Amino acid sequence: MSDEPPIKTTASRIVFESRWTTLREDQIERPGGYEGSYAVIEKRRAALVIPWDGEHLHLVRQWRYPTGAWSIEFPQGTLNGDPGATRQPDEDEVPEIVARTELKEELGFTAGALKHLGALAFAPGISNQFCDVWLATDLTPGETELEPEERGLVTPLVVTPEEFDELMYDGDITDGATMAAWAMLTRRGSLPL
Repeated sequence: MSDEPPIKTTASRIVFESRWTTLREDQIERPGGYEGSYAVIEKRRAALVIPWDGEHLHLVRQWRYPTGAWSIEFPQGTLNGDPGATRQPDEDEVPEIVARTELKEELGFTAGALKHLGALAFAPGISNQFCDVWLATDLTPGETELEPEERGLVTPLVVTPEEFDELMYDGDITDGATMAAWAMLTRRGSLPL
């Protein structure tokens, strides 16, 4: 197998840009000479944190505007740089810093231990964004530090692993990253039950 990309980019333009997202449209050539276009959502590398206090998992219930629904998730996100910025920073922050920041912002916790479980692609058919998955233990509670855009949209939810499984199997957890992170954690035997 060749590592050469089977699709060639022949032209590219930025359609939209903000401090959170860039939408790029590429003109491409597929194998066999078939030409077309591809829209790519560019986003910074994210972190997803699984907070575990030894008995409970700590999640958030968050309003997600694109789906028009509340979503039960592990804390996750990116650092968005300067609030006055009109575009995303060129470089990603150190992954562990992103994880610790998201945990503090959304749930108020500081983790004594943070274990990297791996990475996943959020939506590889439309976006270049990857997400590092972390297990946070030895949690010290504190005050949340929600960004202004998140206030009133994020509330904590504390569950046992069994309750988490029920929420997932009943369809109450629909966030793909949360379910993938749970699979990473449980398949590797990383949750010290």
